[in-house]
Amino acid sequence: AWEKIGSQTLTEADDTFEISYEARTYLYVFGYFIPDGGINLHITFDEDNAVDNENYSMRRLFNGAYPANYGDLDYIEDIWNSIDSVVWFQAYVYNDSNNPKIMQIQSTANNSVGDSNIPNRAYTVGKWQDTTQSTKLRFADGEATNFDIGTNITIMGTNGD
Repeated sequence: AWEKIGSQTLTEADDTFEISYEARTYLYVFGYFIPDGGINLHITFDEDNAVDNENYSMRRLFNGAYPANYGDLDYIEDIWNSIDSVVWFQAYVYNDSNNPKIMQIQSTANNSVGDSNIPNRAYTVGKWQDTTQSTKLRFADGEATNFDIGTNITIMGTNGD
């Protein structure tokens, strides 16, 4: 059965957002990021967030465009292009202790005000090469801005039983 294994809400603006959780094989991560400026969302697992570690790979479709493929990365990048509105985020993570971690992400961001401005969306799949079972997700803003007060992430987990 699914159970809530982690949740956090920012009480002050910060350019990183970390959330620890109990190890589970299957994770459902959801919430929203409130920008203080533009957001370029960088996602890493545990303490594997060093520059030039190149332990991540990903494929992303942004607003239905042709998929972009990237390997040897320092993070999984979801929303990009300095999105400056709230980003709704959900992800499924296969967090098996004997395999690389795989992540499927869907996110949506508001666009400019007006009925002709369609929301932005991203569909991203990513992989972390490490085979240990993760117990922490780290979200960093790749811009020189912060996630604002009220940003929230919740994690549900199960071992498939």
